[in-house]
Amino acid sequence: MCNISERRRKRGEEGLDGRIFWSYISAGEMWLSPEKFKDTYDKKVISRKKWSLNNTENIRLAGIAYLEANREAISKRRKARFKVTYNPGSKVRSRKYYHSHKEQHRASAKKYLANLSLEKRAKFRARSNKRAAERTRTDPLYALTRRLRNRIKRVLRLALGGKLIPASRDRHRLSVEFLIWLAAKQRLGKAYMSTHTVDHIIPMLWLARNHPDEQWRINAPENVRWLTPKENYSKGYNMPSQDEIDAHLKLVAEWQATLGITIQGDKNVVCIQKVE
Repeated sequence: MCNISERRRKRGEEGLDGRIFWSYISAGEMWLSPEKFKDTYDKKVISRKKWSLNNTENIRLAGIAYLEANREAISKRRKARFKVTYNPGSKVRSRKYYHSHKEQHRASAKKYLANLSLEKRAKFRARSNKRAAERTRTDPLYALTRRLRNRIKRVLRLALGGKLIPASRDRHRLSVEFLIWLAAKQRLGKAYMSTHTVDHIIPMLWLARNHPDEQWRINAPENVRWLTPKENYSKGYNMPSQDEIDAHLKLVAEWQATLGITIQGDKNVVCIQKVE
């Protein structure tokens, strides 16, 4: 025995004589040479791993049972730990990191979903839909932008499928015709609906917040274009440069010239007039 004290020892502590503490026994303490300690420790680790592999289901069920029996206590511990470790600046740093690594985050999420079973994937989608529905109910701006984004996608699918576009979607017909023309001009290929996304040059949220009475501007031809998902995610909610706006307006003017129309807008409707 060596260096005995009132403090409880931890496995792996080195004694004054170079031996290493292993455990307490009925006769006192067990100390091993470094070689013996490593050999015993390796055997114990291997034995524990082997037992875990042979009892995976039992371990899982025991964990679930413990969680159910101690849910309130676990929740209290987590909240207490969060109050001690919470740093307001961490939320800002997390947001900055997310916005600077959007593509990696998206790829990681896509890989995670691809590896899920069908049952777990269905549960994940159900949770996502529930959160979106709740936010749509409580956040008017989110509800507006989501509704307008879905409308133009729906009309685009109808147009590409050769189906009749309802009269209630006439306001989006011109934008869809422009997007189809733009895809052909930029030679995006036949599968551009799966390789590109509809981008709003002036962010939808900015227009909805600053021009609530001019919702038609959000999906107007002057404000929609094709971008790859990577380009769209990188852009985020940033405002475009004046050069980008001018270049897009030139494309819109070229499209109008091919159809022989001009587009004028007021607060409620987009009007089409033939060029004389």
